[in-house]
Formats: sequence, C-alpha cells, structure tokens
Amino acid sequence: MKKVFLGLVIVLMITVFSLAGCKAEEAVEEAVETIEEETVEEEVEEAVELKDIKIGVSMLIRGGGFPGELEKGLIDSAKDAEERGYKVELIITDGNFNAIEQLDQVNTFINQEADAIIVWPCSPVGAVEAIDNATEAGIPVVTIDTAAEGGDIESHISTDNLKAGRLAAQWVNDNYQDKVAKVGLIEFSTNESCISRIEGFVMEVDEKNFTNIEIVSRLAADMNEADAMNVAETILQANPDLDVIYCSGDPQAIGALAAVENAGMQDQVAVGGVDANEENLDIMKEGRAIKFEIAQKPYEIGYQGITALIDVIDGKTVEKMVYIDPILVTLDNVDTFKE
Repeated sequence: MKKVFLGLVIVLMITVFSLAGCKAEEAVEEAVETIEEETVEEEVEEAVELKDIKIGVSMLIRGGGFPGELEKGLIDSAKDAEERGYKVELIITDGNFNAIEQLDQVNTFINQEADAIIVWPCSPVGAVEAIDNATEAGIPVVTIDTAAEGGDIESHISTDNLKAGRLAAQWVNDNYQDKVAKVGLIEFSTNESCISRIEGFVMEVDEKNFTNIEIVSRLAADMNEADAMNVAETILQANPDLDVIYCSGDPQAIGALAAVENAGMQDQVAVGGVDANEENLDIMKEGRAIKFEIAQKPYEIGYQGITALIDVIDGKTVEKMVYIDPILVTLDNVDTFKE
C-alpha cells in the first residue's frame, strides 16, 4: 500500500512541477528520498516480531520495602527484554515463607510450560526439590537473594551478605575506638542470607582482631518487630552496659529500637540493621538510636535475575554466582543515599 501511494505521489509531483525547472526536480527527488526512507523504516519495524516467553517467579514474600524494590527490578527487566526481541509474560507468586507453597508454585509454572523460573527460596533445603523438578522438565532456574543448598541452577544472584556483616563490624570499630564496645547480635536463624550477615560480623572482628569489640550475646528472633523486641529486652537485661545491637534485618532493628527506648537507653545503645528501609532511615534522620544501616540493592537483584535468564535463553554463558556489594548508610550519607 505504501509503495502504491509513493508512486501516485511521485506522478502527481512530476505533473505539477514539470514546468518549474531544476528546483522542482530537486524538490521531487528530496521528497522521493524521504518517502522511501520512511517506507524502509516501516518495513523493518513490521519485520521485527517479538518472541513470546513465560517466566515464573516464586518470591519468598511480596510487599513493600526490600521485596517491593526487588519486584520492580523484575518487572522493569522483563519490559526491557523487548529490546532483545522477547515479550515476557511474568508470573509472580508469593511463597509467604512457606517451602511447601513454593514447591506447589514451581510445579504450577512447570505445568504452565514456563520457559524459565526464578526462585527466591523460602527454605534453602526445601527449595531443592522445586529446582530439581524444574530442571528435570528442561526449564532453566535462577535463584535470588537466598541460596538453595542444592539443585542445578544457572545462576545465583544476591547481596554479598558476609560483606554486610563486615561493614557493620567496621562501623562499630570506627565509632568505639576509645573503649571496648559490648555488642549484642540478633539473627534470623532460618534464613541463610540473614545468618551470613551475622557471620560476616563475627568473621570481621576475628580476622581484623578488633580488640575493641566484645560480642556479649548472639540470639535468634523471627523477622518481625515483636519477637525482636522481646529478644532485645533479654539482651539488655543481661547486659546493662551494652553499647550496640546489630540485627540481621530491618524489622528486627525496629523491635530492638523499641526495647532500647522502652528501657530509656537510647543515649547509650546504638542499633543497626540491614536493608535500609524508608522507616529506618527516617528514624536515623530523627537522631534516634538507629545509627547505621546496611543497604542492599534489591532492584538490581531482581533486574539481573531476569537478565540472566534471557541470557540463558539466548544461549549465553552466565556467571554461576553473582554477589552485589551492600552499602553502609549513616547520618553522614543518608540524604545522598535516599536521593
């Protein structure tokens, strides 16, 4: 149709300008060139057909904060896959910390003939069966944030959680040079990533021989404010001269903050957490007891997860383990970080 229209336009222009001389001929030539270029561009656009693929994502949990930012990364990366010739149907489900639910979700993805699957393990052990089921069906799997304790995955993408703990230990060392800081640690003992954040702290103290740091307590709490508050109260009661409580996640840090403030120890005890959620950073800016946060990059984790799977589908080799560096956030850089 475009070509027919082009012919009619050329004939008309030649007829109208046939008596106008060279300038008219030049105008006709320029017009013809413009129309031909537009025709080529249109034909190229029409020739590009996106390949439909389906990617299933089983999340540990959905919601705001870290999970919300991670999900944004997944969605944006799936949209950007169009630039590589793929139209991605993204199916995101909530594992709700339940390994059995997650297994059912992955099996559903398999039955739906997903082209690839992302798993954010609810359980490092429990996720193995889900991964095995997918790979046996010929479906590539990428894990994010929490590593599974087995299974044939294409890649694992997460924060360097050991480094998160090391950054926390460095903050304590730098801020307690004139005394021995007594530190209580609160971990989430059922999550590999959270365990690593505490292990990293202990490793840094031992390896760097931080003699000005004494770990006086290491207790586990669920990843919620209420349980963490109870555990923090136990630590405070046993250690009235405590200086720091470092928590493996931000909900725990909010609970520890409540315990510290309820005990009237906000001018004595510094609290630190991991994730740098908006609420925690606002508390830091208010000058309350949360003095440091270790920020992850959940958006990047999600984005790279989809990108890795597109690479696999394209037949490219991907890195088996991808660790993304965390960032130490304090009152000195919180405004810059939030921007």
